[in-house]
Amino acid sequence: CYISNVFRFQEPRMGHDQEFFQVGAELIGIDGIEGDVEAILLASNLLKKVGIDDFIINIGHIRFLEGLLDDLELNLDIRQKVIQTIWEKNFVLLEELLKGIDTSKNKIKEILLSLNKFYGGIQMLHELMKFPLNDKAKGSLTQIIELAEMIKACSNVTLTFDPGLIKSQDYYTGINFEIYSPKAGFPLGSGGRYDNLLNKFDGSRPATGFALVEEALLSLLERSIVDSYEPCYVLYDKQSFIQAFKKAEELKNQDKIVKLTPFKREFLDKIKSRDKKCNICIFCNGKLLEK
Repeated sequence: CYISNVFRFQEPRMGHDQEFFQVGAELIGIDGIEGDVEAILLASNLLKKVGIDDFIINIGHIRFLEGLLDDLELNLDIRQKVIQTIWEKNFVLLEELLKGIDTSKNKIKEILLSLNKFYGGIQMLHELMKFPLNDKAKGSLTQIIELAEMIKACSNVTLTFDPGLIKSQDYYTGINFEIYSPKAGFPLGSGGRYDNLLNKFDGSRPATGFALVEEALLSLLERSIVDSYEPCYVLYDKQSFIQAFKKAEELKNQDKIVKLTPFKREFLDKIKSRDKKCNICIFCNGKLLEK
């Protein structure tokens, strides 16, 4: 496990920093699908621990696209361009690149041009299984189905499948995933299997892992805090302080944020116009008039 700053070249765009902080974990030495399950569940549990429950884990597999492209027998240059356009979700350019494909490959071409239509629940995997896939592509779908079943048996996690999920890093070798929240317009993190990466550092061992983007998590948590801030105003006249104070204490015991203040009409109008989410209790002559 680690918490560290990371430097990565990205095309200069607003909101895309070259340096950012990651929280992550690497599981080295386990080559079975159990390692991928453990990594995904660890990422999921970590998000829940810090208070983020509303998220989706989007799963893909590098070997699925490799299997499709192997059948097309493209030259290396075109193959790389096809991979790039799929990563960019540019299906107009993808159709242009696949125009000259032999008609005997039309089924594979159909899948590639319809990748976005197969995004969704894990049931989409069974739809893809109906196509004439080679062993590499079919084996990758079988792995994802197995992984999804194991995750569902261990935890309540929302999973989706994206057959066109590709990473900009070329060292991923198997299952890969990204984590999103409907409350954020950016990924919270990502991960996957990279069995060959350690070869570059004189160590041939299977590995999988994930990284969560610290800034993304903090941004989402700050937004959740703001959304959950619902102050309670308890207003009172001179004859009602004791009743109002007791009400304020009752609300505080419910973990509410309470503002106890003397009643003034201009103040009441101000908070009603400024804060639509607030709760207001008004005491007059010892009685609760409005809640």
